[in-house]
Amino acid sequence: MFIAALLAAALPATAAEEPTILSLVGRRFLIEDTWTGQELLFRSRASKVRAVWRVCGSGVPRLSEVEYGVTMQSPRQCVFIIEQNRKLHEVVVNVSSDQGVRVFIDGFRVWLQEGPLEPNPLLNLRRRDPYPQHFQDPVSR
Repeated sequence: MFIAALLAAALPATAAEEPTILSLVGRRFLIEDTWTGQELLFRSRASKVRAVWRVCGSGVPRLSEVEYGVTMQSPRQCVFIIEQNRKLHEVVVNVSSDQGVRVFIDGFRVWLQEGPLEPNPLLNLRRRDPYPQHFQDPVSR
């Protein structure tokens, strides 16, 4: 279900300022799969980082949203376990200024694309125009 097909999200940083897992808080990453896609977000609650895994739906914004505790391996790497289809999967997230955000699910690299802020513009194309004309609903033209 985790088919990778998107570019890695780059993190701008200078040599003196390396990014950390905390720099991912508030950002949203899209993961393309064989169905409608998934999202990975990071939140900070009570000085702890939490990972949010969303399964997107067709016709509805999301089918599920689960928040997971994160184990910090270092300031630049964290690990958490997600459950999907009654199976547990280990997710490892690394950040660096030269390689961006790298995510591995059960040891396999998943390519990410940084997504737009909420609300998802794919759900309401009439309100905004983030995509070229051929992606628009004919009513909104």
